[in-house]
Amino acid sequence: MFTVTEATLCKSIINKKLKKLRNKYQAAGTAKKPENESELMVLASVLNKLNAHIDSQNGTISSSVSTKVLVVDDIVEVRDTVTDMLDKMGFEKVDTANSAEKAWTILNDAAEANMPYKIVLTDSDMSGKSGIALLRDIRQSEALASADVFIMSANSEHEEIMKAMEAGVTGYILKPLSFNTLQEKLAQYLPDDE
Repeated sequence: MFTVTEATLCKSIINKKLKKLRNKYQAAGTAKKPENESELMVLASVLNKLNAHIDSQNGTISSSVSTKVLVVDDIVEVRDTVTDMLDKMGFEKVDTANSAEKAWTILNDAAEANMPYKIVLTDSDMSGKSGIALLRDIRQSEALASADVFIMSANSEHEEIMKAMEAGVTGYILKPLSFNTLQEKLAQYLPDDE
């Protein structure tokens, strides 16, 4: 893997490219999908991985106690189940949203207050905006792009997983969720056992 110096240099290069792509994307507006959208998503995902690598090399990965998590699902029972699992894992700062639109507001408000969410767990198929659309919005936002976004879905089709990967997903978790699977996916955010 990279040394911290190499990763920091790569991070600088990617940040410059991302800034240019975001400016092009914003200039294109919502009327048409720019051809560089996929590149923007991939670069945002690579940047997050570089940041995680730098943090791990510097020993600055945050513990679950300080990691803010947002659970997004339009079914209250799913939100409650996931929140309960996260609580049992040791996450203390877990909030929920019943739609991608509500999640977008919560994420932006937290970023503006300089208390951003580190993890977003979102259902892929919700009424209104989908979880993958929320993921794309997060990756396109300079303020939110560093969030680690996990898609929760009952859809195991290759095409659906590829859409999530192209949008810069951190991880894809199949429903029904199990405690062990969720814990495995979030292992890097959990404190080391002493």
